[in-house]
Amino acid sequence: MKHLAAVLLAASPALAGDLKSDGAFGFPQKDAAILCDTPALRLAVASDRQYLFVQAVLWTDNDPANGLTDDGRDIGDWSNLAIDADADGKITAKVDRSYALNPWPKLPGLHYSVELGEGMSTGLQSDSKGRGSIQYVDHVGGKVRVDSFLIPIDEVAKPGSTVRVAFWASSPTPSLTLNSIGYESAKRYYSHSLPHDKFHALTLADREPFLDTQTLPDGRSTIKLQAAAAPPKVGSVPPPVAAEAWLNWTGKEPPALESLKGKVVVVEFWATWCGPCVAGIPHLNKIHDEYGPKGLVLLSLTDQATEPVTKFVKDRDMRYVIGTRSQTIRAYGVTGIPHAFIIGRDGTIVWAGHPADPAFDETIAKLMKAGA
Repeated sequence: MKHLAAVLLAASPALAGDLKSDGAFGFPQKDAAILCDTPALRLAVASDRQYLFVQAVLWTDNDPANGLTDDGRDIGDWSNLAIDADADGKITAKVDRSYALNPWPKLPGLHYSVELGEGMSTGLQSDSKGRGSIQYVDHVGGKVRVDSFLIPIDEVAKPGSTVRVAFWASSPTPSLTLNSIGYESAKRYYSHSLPHDKFHALTLADREPFLDTQTLPDGRSTIKLQAAAAPPKVGSVPPPVAAEAWLNWTGKEPPALESLKGKVVVVEFWATWCGPCVAGIPHLNKIHDEYGPKGLVLLSLTDQATEPVTKFVKDRDMRYVIGTRSQTIRAYGVTGIPHAFIIGRDGTIVWAGHPADPAFDETIAKLMKAGA
């Protein structure tokens, strides 16, 4: 499956020689500074008083296919440009920031987060006035990956000031992790592992705008994301559930809400990487053990791949039904996990919310008692 951000390819072919002398998508290669130039990676930068234009060519990456993270989530090509905005060689809270390209397949284009301290940052923001994308352009014998960031100067510093920058990139196919400062690690690492005192020093130009800002594709517009559904309301009939595989399910057919009418059903959304979800497993096991024999069915759905979830379920002794590779969360309009829906015996939603809410247990207890 091709990476979503690679759908929009270069409008005109660019040979390897052109990339080295001219760049791609309007990047002013002849006026640029080269921060890194290796057989695997070239990082070049140019700026005027309005924009910082950064372009990375990953010479050994010619495949836009997605892969999976260790915990079974879809992941594609992505990269980060870490900016030490005050150039002090360390993290400065609410000053330094990191710009990401395609941090997740469902988040194409340019996003950013602001440092809040050592090991802490804001969530990904998508309101940058800049643009950027990961593209595959024509290269001798095939394609070559080009990552481009166009960042407004006023988002990071002032024209004429000095900042420090470092580039980090990842690809699932071919499997590679690169950075521009020569950092090495025997373990998997990310951009936040790069030491700030090794970043490239860069003085932002204070000159009249000359960069062509419109020839660079904006990855945020290369695909149209499916609009989120509105969560179903209490009293309504919930959307159907579906999954690639059902763990701990003993029925001959996959579970379906229509066939479970007459029972109290819990539909919960979770993930192995979600701390509160994992913390709630003993609680859900208790609910399952107490009410399962009396007719309660607990269906817990994740979009993660089956194999890593199967091992996780076994290691955590999760005894209720788990659905893997499920996209049902979209139909339920859920934007934060864990989140649960309690469905009464008549097949309509009775309650929705966080499964750690006392009302979750109280609602189940009342429904089970009423049907006893």
